[in-house]
Amino acid sequence: MTALRATQLAPGILAAEAAACTEAASLCSQSIDAYAKVRGVSGGLREDALVNSGNVLCQWAEYLAVAQPDACSDVDALLVRACSSYDAAAAAAPSDAPADTELLCNWADALVRRAEGLAAVGNVAAAEDVYQRALRTYEAACSGADVSFGDDVSVRVPCCARLVSRCSHTNAGHHLQGMVYNWGCALSSYATHMSGLDAAAKATALLHAATQLKAASDLSAGDVAPLNALGACALVCLISSIRVPYEDLCRLGDVLHEMAEHGIAMGAPSQEVDALLQRALDEGYLLALRVHRGDTDARVGLAEVRLAQARRAAAGGDTAHALEWASASADAYAAALATPGALGSVGERCEVQYNFACAAANCGRLDEARAAIQQLLECGSTSVAEVTADADLAPLR
Repeated sequence: MTALRATQLAPGILAAEAAACTEAASLCSQSIDAYAKVRGVSGGLREDALVNSGNVLCQWAEYLAVAQPDACSDVDALLVRACSSYDAAAAAAPSDAPADTELLCNWADALVRRAEGLAAVGNVAAAEDVYQRALRTYEAACSGADVSFGDDVSVRVPCCARLVSRCSHTNAGHHLQGMVYNWGCALSSYATHMSGLDAAAKATALLHAATQLKAASDLSAGDVAPLNALGACALVCLISSIRVPYEDLCRLGDVLHEMAEHGIAMGAPSQEVDALLQRALDEGYLLALRVHRGDTDARVGLAEVRLAQARRAAAGGDTAHALEWASASADAYAAALATPGALGSVGERCEVQYNFACAAANCGRLDEARAAIQQLLECGSTSVAEVTADADLAPLR
C-alpha cells in the first residue's frame, strides 16, 4: 500500500489502491475473527483483545472507505462495532484502575470519525450527538493523563463549552499535550463538517479550536503568550516561534485559514480576512517549516493560503501580487508532490495535484498545469467537464 501510494500517477492506480484496500479489509476481518477467540478467565473476551479489536475495526473502516467510497453505512457499522468494543474494554477494567487514556483516545477518535461520516450524509442530529460523546470521552482522557503517563498538568485544560474533542493520528502520541492538540483538531472538524451550524456557533468552534491549540503549545513550551482578539469572531493565540511542535503550528495555520474562509462566507471586512490569511502563514505554516522544513502538511497549507491570497488579489485587480502568490502556491504544491507517499491516499494526492494545476495556471505556468491535469484525466480522478467548468483552469482553454 505504501509503495503504491508513492508511485507516479498512472491509469489504473485508483483501481489498484481500491483492490489493495479490499485485500487489507479482508485481513482485518480475519484478525477480528482471531481476536474473538481470545477469552479471559471469566469466559468473555479479554480486555486487551477488546481494545485491539476496536483498533482493527477502525482500520477496517478506513480501508473500506477507500475501497468503496459509497459504502457509508457499512463504514459507519464498523465504527459502531469499534466503539462498542472500546466500551466493553472500559467496562471490563477494574473499577479502581486509573483511566486508560490510550483506550479513551482511540475511542474518541472512532466517535469523531463516525460523526464526520454522519454529517457527510446529512444526518446532522446523529452527528451532533456523536460529537458530544467524543467530547465527554476526550475530557475523561485528559483528566486521566497525569495518572497514566505522569504528564505535567499544571496547566489545566479548559472544558470548551459543549463542543468536541478528537484524537487524530499525530506524532504527539497520547500524552496530555498530544491529546489537547487533537482536541483542537476535533473542534476544527466540528466547525468544518457540521453544515447546520449557524455563523455564531461556527465562529465559536473555531475560536475554541485555536484556544485548545494554544493550550497544547503552552503544555509543550511552558511559555504562555497572551490571547489576541482578532476581528469580531476570532480569538487566536500569539505563540512563540521556538519550542512549539510543528504539528501544533500546522494545525493552528489550518484553523486561522478556516477562520478566514468563514469570514469570507460571512462577508467580513476585507482587511480582517487578509489579516487572518497572513497570520495563518506567519504564526502557522511558515513557523512550522522553520522547525521542520520538509513537513508535507505545512507545505500544503502554505500552498492553499497563497492560492487563496492570489485569488483575492486577482479579484481586486492586483495583478502583480496575484501572479507572485500563485507562483509561490505552485512551488509549495510541487514541493509537497515531490514526496507523494506523505500525502495520504491516491485520491488525496490527486486533490493536491489538481490544486497545483490551478495555481500553475493562475501564474502562467501553463505547460506544468496541462501536464498535471493530463495525468489526472488519465488516472480517472477528474473529468473534462470538471476541468472545463473550473474558472482557475480557464487559461488552459
